[in-house]
Amino acid sequence: MLFLTTLASILILIWLCWQLLDIDLAPVADLISAFDHARNVYKCSLALKHRDEGPVTLKGANHAFGLARLEGAQKLDLSALNKVIGMEADGSVSFGASCTIEELLGYLQVCHNRTLPVIPDMKHLVMGGIVSGIGGGSGSWKEGAFHDAVIDCDVLLADGSVVTKCSPDYHPKLFYALPGSLGTLGYLTRMRMRTIPSHTYVHTRNIRCSTLAEFVRLVQTEGENADFVDGTAFAPDHLVCVLGYKDNNRRGRPLDNFVNHRIYWKALRDTEKESQHCTRLMDYI
Repeated sequence: MLFLTTLASILILIWLCWQLLDIDLAPVADLISAFDHARNVYKCSLALKHRDEGPVTLKGANHAFGLARLEGAQKLDLSALNKVIGMEADGSVSFGASCTIEELLGYLQVCHNRTLPVIPDMKHLVMGGIVSGIGGGSGSWKEGAFHDAVIDCDVLLADGSVVTKCSPDYHPKLFYALPGSLGTLGYLTRMRMRTIPSHTYVHTRNIRCSTLAEFVRLVQTEGENADFVDGTAFAPDHLVCVLGYKDNNRRGRPLDNFVNHRIYWKALRDTEKESQHCTRLMDYI
């Protein structure tokens, strides 16, 4: 009993010291995350090096792109590479490539009030898979494809070796060939991406067009000032262009969350000439 009391007192004293000294523990947490990530990558590398002869596919991978299923293929599990490693001094963020959009955005917004330049619209997708399969979103209008924000990455090759910090300056041919490669050149294990300041709201203008030419002219004339450009075609003579603008102020507008009987695509379809919405950033995405 005396031992437990002494131990508890020591732990409380250590905690009080941390609080009084106001020491930033983020670098320590990042170091632990980096170590844990490196250990998991090493395990994946060993699994490839010591595998039996034959094809290897990712465990849990789908065949949405029409790739044939490989009979008898061994499954490589990269699911442990799903942690955020930390934020760099330049505002970029490093993370395991199996980290989902939802996990990474939650970390960026809660811890740093930042977000990714382009956010694809399915939160369960893994970051490495979006690069390997090529992804985008309505933010691509200004920021390019999803992979254009990647600064450098680590790639696990078929022989179990790892190319680290693959970038435009180091192994540039591999770096530029990765988007759209669907894992045929190697599997992404770590990525570092640039981030941008986050905003709370998105105001949208939904403008109905009667022809595709009118839609294109609208994008060309009005899209320059928009942060997001999207659209839906209900018929050849019924198109709706959505222009989105980031903001930290609701400007007196009610929030639209489109739940229950309010359905987003129906709100666009029923736009007679122009309508407007105000949503939180993640609700818009």
